[in-house]
Amino acid sequence: MADYFLPEMDYQDVEVKAVLDEKTSKELEIISFFGSLKETAINPLWGLKVGGSVLTKPLFHGGRVIFGSCDKNVYAVDEETGRLVWRFMTGAPVTYLGCVYEGKVYFGSFDGNLYCIDADSRKEVWKLGINSSIATGPEILNSILYFGAKDGNLYSVSKEGKVLWKFPTNGPVAHPPSKYNGRLYFGSWDFNVYCLDAETGKMIWKFPTGEKVNSGMVIHEGILVFGSFDRNVYALSADTGRLIWKRGFDNIMGNAYYPVSRGVIFMGSRNCNYYAIKIKSGRVKWSFAGKGLMTGSGCVHNGVVYIGSSDHNVYALSEETGKPLWIFETNGAVNSAIKIHNGVIYAGSWDCNLYAISTEGELVWKFHTSLSYPAMFDVQEGHQHDPSFQIIITEEPAKKSEKYQGKQSLGDYGAISGLYMNVSQYSLDLGPYTRKDKKRGYM
Repeated sequence: MADYFLPEMDYQDVEVKAVLDEKTSKELEIISFFGSLKETAINPLWGLKVGGSVLTKPLFHGGRVIFGSCDKNVYAVDEETGRLVWRFMTGAPVTYLGCVYEGKVYFGSFDGNLYCIDADSRKEVWKLGINSSIATGPEILNSILYFGAKDGNLYSVSKEGKVLWKFPTNGPVAHPPSKYNGRLYFGSWDFNVYCLDAETGKMIWKFPTGEKVNSGMVIHEGILVFGSFDRNVYALSADTGRLIWKRGFDNIMGNAYYPVSRGVIFMGSRNCNYYAIKIKSGRVKWSFAGKGLMTGSGCVHNGVVYIGSSDHNVYALSEETGKPLWIFETNGAVNSAIKIHNGVIYAGSWDCNLYAISTEGELVWKFHTSLSYPAMFDVQEGHQHDPSFQIIITEEPAKKSEKYQGKQSLGDYGAISGLYMNVSQYSLDLGPYTRKDKKRGYM
């Protein structure tokens, strides 16, 4: 295996707690949220650490854009100017905002709380502690909130913050349920998809897949479509759970949300492709080959599909052909949910900004969060995986004459990932990564 030079650090404001002397410099390999995982690898979602990155979908209320950040805050900024109106701090990263309902914002945090705050004043109305990280949700149906958590439960909570029921699975529930005909549909890391009665929480049916189901659910004309870590896309009868079709892909398929238009669902993959798939047949209408993982969520508007990628770009694609109409470049992976509101596209980036972009692909404004370094991950289980990323830790920024040997590693390095002064990323296959080299498709 070839030697690689250590690139310079991109962010200089990382807290310094300890250093290693040069003789004991080590390699630290971590799994990236955007990395290419083997089937046996865990998804590091639950190990997300504090940083300025923006992963949430934006919400809209009273001329304001409301979104969360890994810096623990929920922000409200003016739609026209991007200026801060208010911010609300929680105890941990906020990776998803659920909904605005009757002037209240409902969202979960990695600090184990579900929050209800006033959308105008930011005042906390209530919070519900469940002692488990909440990555997404809640969704609301008939004034009832529904969300999943790391503890494996799907929760039903009143808009006043009272738990009505909870349904246990055998693995974390990373996405909120979809709603259809009084039923809830969601996936679990226990490899199953569940259908519950929304009022009682009673299971109606479940469907097993071959791996974790870390995917949102779409129901279109009675057909439920979702992706699984087993690299298949499934279509089931929403009424009975009967398999209608499944299609295999060469990497993991899965997004929190999937836009649907004219009987076609748009899905991203870790193979760097974005697909338009006909819901009734499972036939791929077109695919777009990006240069980074398409693990965020897109939207469709006026014949254009908008999607972000870990190659730092937001793409505008023709809904009919998949051909790119324009590309907008940020300085970090775009794996948030893309939304369009009043003719403006909103996209959060790993570079700690929320971007407002015109439908012609021009910057309207951007808002920078309170931290200028991106979020990272603790790997909380020992495992083996594809070494797409390496992190090297040294006492001081490396000189070009110093070489380091890349190799695959095992085990849990999360506990020490935040302790060192010089932290830099490089691609094991392509060599050093620099911020000027964004076209390679790496974070």
